[in-house]
Amino acid sequence: MLSIAQTVGIIVAALASAYAVAATEFGRRLDARRARVERVLEAMLQLAEAALRMQEIAGEGVPYEIARRRLDAELKVVGVKGFESTELMTRPTFTAKEVADQSGAAILEIGERLDEVAPRPLLDVLWDRLTGK
Repeated sequence: MLSIAQTVGIIVAALASAYAVAATEFGRRLDARRARVERVLEAMLQLAEAALRMQEIAGEGVPYEIARRRLDAELKVVGVKGFESTELMTRPTFTAKEVADQSGAAILEIGERLDEVAPRPLLDVLWDRLTGK
């Protein structure tokens, strides 16, 4: 028969193993979410650059429209909420100047989403969920 100390040791080892597996899976999911948000950032920056270029040449053309559609598609693919300022940049009625003006707010907004999916210890995440933070 196992002694109480051996039983406690086995339970602790099992809990440590379960925590390691959960932390690894949590990290993998967080990395996947972060990659999707980074795609939105890249598409938003491309649209902002195209808007500034189009402003310089005083006409909106194909590069601007392609960049606008790409950002719109990336936002739909990502499916993460909280990109209101960034979504404004995809409106067909927005001029290149309005898109360029909106890019500052979009960068801050995307930065907030990236902070939300930054790597953190699993225990911190669980504590935040338990305390409602």
